[in-house]
Amino acid sequence: MRRVAAIPGRPGGHPVAGQDRDRRYGGTPTGSTPTATSTPSAATGSAAPTHAGAIGLVDISAVAVHPAAAGVGEVLNTYFSGINDKDFARATSVFDPAGVIDPNDPKQVAEVARDDSTSTVTGVVVRRIATEPTVAGALAVTATFRSTQAAGFGPHGRESETCTEWTVTYTMTSSADTYLILRGSGASEQCA
Repeated sequence: MRRVAAIPGRPGGHPVAGQDRDRRYGGTPTGSTPTATSTPSAATGSAAPTHAGAIGLVDISAVAVHPAAAGVGEVLNTYFSGINDKDFARATSVFDPAGVIDPNDPKQVAEVARDDSTSTVTGVVVRRIATEPTVAGALAVTATFRSTQAAGFGPHGRESETCTEWTVTYTMTSSADTYLILRGSGASEQCA
């Protein structure tokens, strides 16, 4: 697996203002250390029905006993279903404005829309929820998933890749049981 500091994305994986780090699926640009905000927005929207062990397209069965499992599942479902539905305002609504993507910045939302315009995400499984030691009150949420995208929109350095397997750990801030994605880091490899 190739290590990325990020949220995968665009040709090269959603770099930010000249940064060469993938961030499409939640990553932190080089040299950036965002901090939590106290004014999160609520996760909304769901493209798929909720059923035992899943919230929309997100399988939470491995972490179902964790008290944050449902909230985390809602956030990831809103994000990934927004990408799949090409509703990028919804997809970015679950990001903490103090983090890698400010959902209140139209330029950043447009960047995500451009970078993920051909992406479809499937097989989202939350593998682990733990306390994030570097941000007070935050969670570290590890998820695996597959993205398919047009050639030219693969991860940084592998732009021609059309199918990618991801393992990403998201730092999620919380306020009154509402979770937001602050940043993410992970690894990816081409689908077998």
